[in-house]
Amino acid sequence: MTNRKKLRLLLAVVCFGYAVFKLVRLLNGPANYRAFDLFMLGAFVMLGVVYTFLFFKEDTPPN
Repeated sequence: MTNRKKLRLLLAVVCFGYAVFKLVRLLNGPANYRAFDLFMLGAFVMLGVVYTFLFFKEDTPPN
């Protein structure tokens, strides 16, 4: 697959969507969340940032 822009955009949207979903559940639910929930929220935000960076990065041809 030479053009991965659509895949990177889809993965960024999915990662940010899941992070927003987790954040809403943490804010609206009772305060019985675990540290793992916060870790997953941070991990998916970071993955979304990485995929967004890769989406906007200029593609350079391989040598």
